[in-house]
Amino acid sequence: MANVGMHRHVGFYVRFFTYYLVGCVIFDAFIALMLPMGSNMCSALADPYVLQAGRIFVCSFINATYAFWAIVFILFEVQLVRKVHEQALIIEEGEIAQLLRYGKTADFKALEAR
Repeated sequence: MANVGMHRHVGFYVRFFTYYLVGCVIFDAFIALMLPMGSNMCSALADPYVLQAGRIFVCSFINATYAFWAIVFILFEVQLVRKVHEQALIIEEGEIAQLLRYGKTADFKALEAR
């Protein structure tokens, strides 16, 4: 829908897609926060022999790695939402609106009339 909205210059569909992406980011952030609390990732990812040697070190390394990649993933999703929102604003303004600062306004008004 957002792709059709972008090509047909209907900003509503792209803005609606932005709202959908915001909901997805909130849901993914909730899952990313609840996953380590609800399960024992340390015993699931590490061998029991390795855990005997030093459970605190191994589990803290696994949790730190998970936290790092969860933050990277959420920030990447937020950046995607920002870019889709910027595209929705450009479509709603009209593509000619960005070119107005580079030239005469009368020339661009004539192009819009065609």
